[in-house]
Amino acid sequence: MGDAGKLVVICGIDGSGKTTLEESIAKELKERGISVLQTKQPSDSYRKHPYVRSYLDSGSEKISMEALALLSAYDRMEHIETTIVPALANGTWVLCNRYVYSAIAYFSHRGVDKCFVKEINTNVIEPDFAFLTDIPAEKACQRVKARDGDTIKFEEKNVSFMEQVRQTLLDEFPQKFSVLDAQESKEELFRKAMETIENEL
Repeated sequence: MGDAGKLVVICGIDGSGKTTLEESIAKELKERGISVLQTKQPSDSYRKHPYVRSYLDSGSEKISMEALALLSAYDRMEHIETTIVPALANGTWVLCNRYVYSAIAYFSHRGVDKCFVKEINTNVIEPDFAFLTDIPAEKACQRVKARDGDTIKFEEKNVSFMEQVRQTLLDEFPQKFSVLDAQESKEELFRKAMETIENEL
């Protein structure tokens, strides 16, 4: 058996540069001959669920936020067990866009008790590396609007909501992991992230 892979998680509010950083890290690892799997949470099946879609698009709550949090937790555990763990066992490095820290932040500002969200996600595996791309919500929302135009999601129109999510992410993100200033250049974010990862390569 070869060495196990590493789980690298990138969290942050929408428009904070998560995907750009993920792509840069993936490219670097692949160039070094490392097997890489790029994935995300929540999964597409969760995002396409009619109740989830209804809320994200318009804020319509066809089921309770607690029910959506449970659906999110189920989706996360299935994703970990069927996608992440097998890849790690095969020596693949897994780059995951969003993780449980994002769920805690978002659902706690959708009216769900933070302790409840943590409780239903207690069995998630801990990442080897985690990065929080931090940016003021006003700047992030400007980026999202420029990127997505009229397709911008319900929550992304609310700067106050996104700033609350941002602050909770900062509060809940484990101190041993890295918070990156997403107002810096994408090159600088990548450099700092790779500086952290380098010791494992």
